[in-house]
Amino acid sequence: MDGRGLLLRALRPLDWMDRAKCRTADLVESDRMFFGDPKWAPADDVREYCADCPVRSQCLVYGQETESSGYFGGQLLVHGQVVQPTRTALVAAR
Repeated sequence: MDGRGLLLRALRPLDWMDRAKCRTADLVESDRMFFGDPKWAPADDVREYCADCPVRSQCLVYGQETESSGYFGGQLLVHGQVVQPTRTALVAAR
C-alpha cells in the first residue's frame, strides 16, 4: 500500500476504539501488556485478555493497515505482519 493509502486509512474514523476492552485499562499496565517487556505479558496472557474484546478483529486490521508493531487483536505484529511470539519477534516489536 502506498503512503497516500496508509494516510487515508489512518485518518478514517476510529470510533471502534471506544468499545475496546483495553480502553478502560490502566494506561501503564496496558502499555506494558501490548507494547512493553514480554516478561510483563506473555503472548498467552494477551490472547486471553483480548479473546472477549468486542472489537478484536477491527483492532487487528488497524494494526496491519498501519503497519504497527505490538499486540493488536490478540496477535503479535511486527510492521503490520502477524508473527509468532518468539524472543526475536518480541524484541523487534518494541
